[in-house]
Amino acid sequence: MEKLFTKEECSEMIKNAEKENKWQRNERLTKYSYFTCPLRLNENQITTVKKYCKDYLNLDVENISLGILKYLPNDFFARHKDKVSNLEFNSDFIYNVNMRLNDDYEGGDFYLNDKLFNQEVGLIYNYTSDVYHEVTPITSGIRYSALFYIRERDLKRTQSLL
Repeated sequence: MEKLFTKEECSEMIKNAEKENKWQRNERLTKYSYFTCPLRLNENQITTVKKYCKDYLNLDVENISLGILKYLPNDFFARHKDKVSNLEFNSDFIYNVNMRLNDDYEGGDFYLNDKLFNQEVGLIYNYTSDVYHEVTPITSGIRYSALFYIRERDLKRTQSLL
């Protein structure tokens, strides 16, 4: 785990997402309740994330699709895994890469394999997409986190001479 972005940079990511206001509600009774929107990073920030993938995961990522998750009071994401073999979008997930963007909320604890795993703002961390994780209900404030998946289809391909 490495701190890739400052608290100020994380705040700027939140401000930009709120300014664009392209939030989509994701809700399914007892499974989850939260908002998502695309996360726009500058070229330097994208290079930083790609370098993290190369240095820490030994993966050369070509395409990065970043998003922000936004949890309002009572929002949550029940225990789940993201790699799901029977869904085309999720079937080739390798890693989840996350980063908390703020800490001025209550509740919203992140559990990884049933263990509390709240990280410092700006600290990027990863786990394989077949690991159970969850976000408990927010009791006050708004929780923001950055997320992207590393999928097999997003890796750089080397050309074979054969």
